[in-house]
Amino acid sequence: MNSRHYLLAVALSFLITSAAASDCPPGDRGISPLHREPPAYPQGAAMFCVEGEVRVRFKVAADGSILDPEIVSSEPPGVFDGEALATVSTWQYQPACRGGEAVISDATQIVLEFELDADLAASYDCPENLDPELAATLTEIAGWYTLLADWLISRPGAPIPQILIPEVRDDHSGDERRVLVFHRDAIQTIAQFSPILASFSLERNLIRLLDFERAADDPELRETRALLDAISRDLASHIDAELEVWELIGSAYIELAQEIAFDSETRSMLVHPFLGDPGRELPFSRDAGTDHIDDLNTLVQLLSDSDWSFENGQVQFSQNSRQRQFERLLERIEQRNERLTDSYYRSMAGLGGT
Repeated sequence: MNSRHYLLAVALSFLITSAAASDCPPGDRGISPLHREPPAYPQGAAMFCVEGEVRVRFKVAADGSILDPEIVSSEPPGVFDGEALATVSTWQYQPACRGGEAVISDATQIVLEFELDADLAASYDCPENLDPELAATLTEIAGWYTLLADWLISRPGAPIPQILIPEVRDDHSGDERRVLVFHRDAIQTIAQFSPILASFSLERNLIRLLDFERAADDPELRETRALLDAISRDLASHIDAELEVWELIGSAYIELAQEIAFDSETRSMLVHPFLGDPGRELPFSRDAGTDHIDDLNTLVQLLSDSDWSFENGQVQFSQNSRQRQFERLLERIEQRNERLTDSYYRSMAGLGGT
């Protein structure tokens, strides 16, 4: 936004606020909305196809702004609370008037509904026409993982607070309860390993290692070799943790399949959107990690042994054979980086992928 647009925006906001505060008729008047932007759809909720609503209570100040917004109730609990409060806090009202003077209003309540539009639902492959009981169970599970994903993405590597470990209520029974217990235990497992799974330094160091403009200013490649050592350590730890988590969840999934009467399609619907298929192989295995480190080592050695420069955003080798070797190697590294990044963010969000 340039300075002119900024000043216009400030002036408009001032005029709205001033008009709201001063335009009181003789006598009394209730509040009425002037500006109410709808809430954005939280990415985590959209990713898990979660819909819901939040009831918010607030007062309107004498200048028309919002005072003391608070959650009265929400469904699913906690999933949309943050977006609802953030949205309501930006609203502007025509204030209440008493005896011709603007005053703080009595508390009022409003319900914000969060419903996926057709395009957003289609982009996340959300199921349609589900049995109501199955839909309710899916919504509850999705609420758990939405809160978990939001926490892990916003605080990578931080221990998950106990409040995010869900409780299975007494009104759940039978196969439904067994599925909910499975997911609660899976979330506890993810919580236990989350500081290792979400190794933020791994992705950051990979990006920096492949910054060839930086490497060109490091002729002896000391920083580059140090980055490679750090990546090797972090990648080994990440893969070991992911394999252990996958083994624990996979074993629990086998037990679940043996104990419940749901058919395989229903069982898949209740598990795969949140954890992937615990019976399949991980997309980035220990062998893939070893190959990735070998390629990175070869790349660093090629840079060390060759005459090269970084010009116009490109790496240029003096020998054509070295240039071709570099390009083939970089293509392979970037492909593995994509698979590793998918694995990294899946783990960071507490997901297995599909």
